[in-house]
Amino acid sequence: MQKAAILALILGTAACVPAQPADTCGAEPLSYIVGQNAAAAYQLPQGLPVRILYPATPRTEDFSPSRINIEIGADGVITSVWCG
Repeated sequence: MQKAAILALILGTAACVPAQPADTCGAEPLSYIVGQNAAAAYQLPQGLPVRILYPATPRTEDFSPSRINIEIGADGVITSVWCG
């Protein structure tokens, strides 16, 4: 009985974990800039909704599915690109 209750709890909790969002902003094709110098983030086509985030950059926690986020590490290298 206890095992069934624990299993139900685990399965119920797993349903609460949000799925990874789809590539709603076009970040996937930009994955080639990961590992490059931060200057590559500024060479992207004009008009893209881009937010460039340095380690000390204040950031909002709002989610914008059309926005491309580019994270720059302390060493000035692009570490990740994602939507949000």
